[in-house]
Amino acid sequence: MSLLIIAAGALVLGRLAGIVAPVWAWRYFAAVIGPLLLFSALGSARARVVGVAAMVFCVAFLANVASFAPGYKSDMQDVAAEMAPLLRPGDLVVVAQPEQTPLAWYYLPGGLRFATTLGTVSDPSYMRWGGALGRLQDASPRSVLGPLVATLRPGQQLLYVRPLTEGAKNWSGPWPQLVRRRAAQWGQILSGDVANRSLKPIAWAPHNYRSACCIASAAVLYQKAS
Repeated sequence: MSLLIIAAGALVLGRLAGIVAPVWAWRYFAAVIGPLLLFSALGSARARVVGVAAMVFCVAFLANVASFAPGYKSDMQDVAAEMAPLLRPGDLVVVAQPEQTPLAWYYLPGGLRFATTLGTVSDPSYMRWGGALGRLQDASPRSVLGPLVATLRPGQQLLYVRPLTEGAKNWSGPWPQLVRRRAAQWGQILSGDVANRSLKPIAWAPHNYRSACCIASAAVLYQKAS
């Protein structure tokens, strides 16, 4: 019973915390797999023949685990592969979906500076979730983007990576909705900078979109003109 309480309690508390702050993801079920496996083993042992049959069924069900995993989760690797040859050390990468910054950092070449719609990122290898929703609500797009563009010297580049949000079902929570809105606002401001010729778009990616199931991104590379 204790094993079941531990697993159920962890799930309930995690889900309740996800309502208050954007911290819940389905992969967090991994934390309760251990107690659930032990509980299942205990139940199967006591069920005797029925338990053995259940175990055989589970083994057959999981014979091909890869069939339950998405084949193409993200297109960030494709975006980075197209953009990497065009980037130079000191260029600025702005990721409109802040939690995707570590993924962009992983695939893009070294020597780049990183920022999100929250502002400058000192360590792009991880996402700091503490108070993220409130910080993004307080981060006015113009007040954050303006100083970032001002750090670019003529000839330096800004890579804007924004999420593709065509799957409305996946963008219904407070955090996804705000990320979606901020990404659109930043894109509009950057278009205005293009119109006044302070930035010049020189490349975009991906050219071949393989329809990522869960996390899809697109990128535009701008060059500082003046």
